[in-house]
Amino acid sequence: MFIELSITILVLYIFWRWHINSILDGLKSLKGPESYPFIGSLVICYPVSNLLARIGQMCDIYGQTYKMTIPWTAGIVTIDLDLVEFILTSQATINKSILYIFLKEWLGDGLLLSKSAKWRLRRKTITPTFHFKVLDQFVHVFNKNNQILVQQLQKSIDKQNGDGVVNIAHFVTLAAMDNIVETAMGTSMNSQLNDQSDYVWATKFMTANVYDHIVNPITYLKATYIFTPTYWKERKALKILKNYTMSLIKTKREALSNHNNTITENIHSDTDINLDDEHFGIKKKTAFLDLLLQTTIDGKPLSDEDIMEEVDTFMFEGHDTVSAAISFTLFCIAQHPGVQSKIIEEQRSIFANEPDRDVTSEDLKDMHYLEMVIKEGLRLYPSVPGIARNVCEDFHYKDIHVRKGTTICIPIFKIHKDPANFNDPEMFMPERFLPTEQSTRHAFAFLPFSAGHRNCIGQRFAMMEMKATISKVCRHFELGMTNPPHKCILPSAIVLMSTNGVNITMKRRIW
Repeated sequence: MFIELSITILVLYIFWRWHINSILDGLKSLKGPESYPFIGSLVICYPVSNLLARIGQMCDIYGQTYKMTIPWTAGIVTIDLDLVEFILTSQATINKSILYIFLKEWLGDGLLLSKSAKWRLRRKTITPTFHFKVLDQFVHVFNKNNQILVQQLQKSIDKQNGDGVVNIAHFVTLAAMDNIVETAMGTSMNSQLNDQSDYVWATKFMTANVYDHIVNPITYLKATYIFTPTYWKERKALKILKNYTMSLIKTKREALSNHNNTITENIHSDTDINLDDEHFGIKKKTAFLDLLLQTTIDGKPLSDEDIMEEVDTFMFEGHDTVSAAISFTLFCIAQHPGVQSKIIEEQRSIFANEPDRDVTSEDLKDMHYLEMVIKEGLRLYPSVPGIARNVCEDFHYKDIHVRKGTTICIPIFKIHKDPANFNDPEMFMPERFLPTEQSTRHAFAFLPFSAGHRNCIGQRFAMMEMKATISKVCRHFELGMTNPPHKCILPSAIVLMSTNGVNITMKRRIW
């Protein structure tokens, strides 16, 4: 047994060394941290809570582009904006990195993970479901759930005699869950009123677990992973998520089939009727799932599995990312009274003496200053702090030869805080996003929604939800800092989050 194990390890090491060397051979001109057998340069990931800072420090030590190895592969990390632009717009780097493989069991070949040809077809097929006319119809969902958010926040404040400390991330995360479930699936989760939902737990667990996979070599092989308690929690979470989505798909497909059969029967009768949804007692739905059920590729409808991949992808990409952006933006607003005053001034110009009025899509378009505030919040706290691509064909850039199979990491958080891109990068200044200011910057200096071919298809949806929620909160509450000021602890994760909450003070605003 010992001999067999030793031979296996030796063979794996030889293969690892050959693969790594073939990639590193073209990166000789680059510097980088030391590499160790099997784990590569993974030692810089520990402690995990310090990884974001460590990767940024490596740029300062080794330059804008440096090389490093990770288990089973090697690659480069770059904040060189010209190279970043090439990577995000080139067909040679259109596929996502192997690092995303740990999302595969949950998201399958959905839009986030699908490769080249399949991705292009899916993107073309799904893009119409994000048309502005469809998105505008989601505003009523935001209004309903944001009203509940305000009520829940007020209850929390009342328990503290009207002026207390609130972990805004907790409340916003639940509101965002309700928004994404209703807009994606057309059903109500009511997470804000029942935060013990299994689906809520499963979504949070799967999102947080992805990064643990990346930095823990034990989880790379199923043979060792199955002996960890995390594996069995993952199986439980996946079962909850997939069962919920699939049962909803089957129910809605059956309802759609019955609806279509009813229409066909009436078409073949002599009765003169109005063939619309309301006639048959069916309220027209525009949820993402409903649209996918009616989508075809080459005349064929998407399978249940295809639809589940895209719905789950929308859930993953549109929940924690949006809730993180809202929470950190409110945190920034609480720290800057001057910014908060300008937001309220803009809100008063829109809502006049009706602060409780539901927001409309036209109102959201008029919130120009609030949009700059949100963008500055995303600059300081990008919801997705880094992205990675896989090289599918060799290419040259300056004096480096990037081989097929190379992983390229783009640390967005570092780009956003690079003094070469933003003056006084640690300062919160929404005016950076005035049109005149933006025109002077490199087009790839600000990447909260990625960029290029695989930019975030839901970024307009996200901006609408962020505006609607922050507008509602600011119209009803004055935000302030805790004493002493709360400092967020930001461990490395696939989606930025604070392990100690996002605490601010809130009190009812006198409009």
